Amino acid sequence: MAKEQSEFEKDPRPAALGTISGISVAMLALCIPLCAIMGSVAGKYVFLLPLAIIGGMTFLSLLIWFFPMRRRNAGQLAQLQQQLEELRKQNEELQGRIRDLHERVGNIEIMDSYERKLAQRQMAASDAQHPSSQAMTTVEDSGQMMRPGMQGQERGG
Repeated sequence: MAKEQSEFEKDPRPAALGTISGISVAMLALCIPLCAIMGSVAGKYVFLLPLAIIGGMTFLSLLIWFFPMRRRNAGQLAQLQQQLEELRKQNEELQGRIRDLHERVGNIEIMDSYERKLAQRQMAASDAQHPSSQAMTTVEDSGQMMRPGMQGQERGG
């Protein structure tokens, strides 16, 4: 509520509208006797003076209320465009980081696959070199049969 009051106090439009309304009412007050005097001379065109005063007041009121808003909105628009541009830059940076992370994950998966294949080849090569060391031992935790060099490791498929 305090913010609304401070904005209202800073806004000169209500004061300008009050001034225009006061002057217009004074002009209408002077116009009525003038129209009565000029009625016999001007005839049917007497009503144009009060309509011109009312029309001018309406036009100025609309001009005061809507014209400055365009400037204020233009400032806000520029600020919003700047914020939008900053968000676009942040979005591009984040997308770049995501691409880098995808590459890293892909590289890790490739390396993991390569390490598994290498381990399988090494295991096959060690089995081929030492055919007598294929005695199986029992792992106490799982009850599975494993080779002596494989204790404490899980068997990957």
